[in-house]
Amino acid sequence: MTITLTPEEKSQRKSIAQAKTAIENFLTELNIDRILYVDDKCSINELREIFIGNLVALKATSPDKELFGSWGGTIALFKARITQIWDEADEPSRRQLYVQLLEFENNQEDIENSMAPLRLKEHLGKKIDLFSPTEWVDQKDAILAQLNADSKVLCLFDIDFTNAPLPDGRDGKDLAVEVLSIKGISDFVYCGIFSHLLVSKNS
Repeated sequence: MTITLTPEEKSQRKSIAQAKTAIENFLTELNIDRILYVDDKCSINELREIFIGNLVALKATSPDKELFGSWGGTIALFKARITQIWDEADEPSRRQLYVQLLEFENNQEDIENSMAPLRLKEHLGKKIDLFSPTEWVDQKDAILAQLNADSKVLCLFDIDFTNAPLPDGRDGKDLAVEVLSIKGISDFVYCGIFSHLLVSKNS
């Protein structure tokens, strides 16, 4: 079967291939074995309360539209129904549910942010590991203990953990500073901070 691509699709594939090659060359040049990517969108399971809360709010404010069944019935029954839908879904299905909610809200920015970790994993494979903030905090010590001069890593931290905040309120900048403050770790770790807030509106 022959697949015909539009000029836009061809251009997008070319851009992705170029970006992948540039990243791989960058990692090779710095002798970086893998990327550790920490973002509040990496674990969809941590977005459960936002999913349920936003839907309950929409039931009250958007009576002329419906998502995941009828808005009818009490708030309690509706909340129980959507909670069951979420809890019975596997992780890929939960991400689809969450994206459906964002599309319903016409929240294009969050749709892009939610899919970004999966796209990185799709293109970089074993070169990148994804962590939610909580997963990083829980696994950090074991991960860093394995590092050596032949197994360097690039830690990338989203600066804003709004959708899956840590209990103590630390953000990506705090986690990066924490890593770099570990004695001797700078020989094995590079750290970066990223955020859509750092991008100029005029760029």
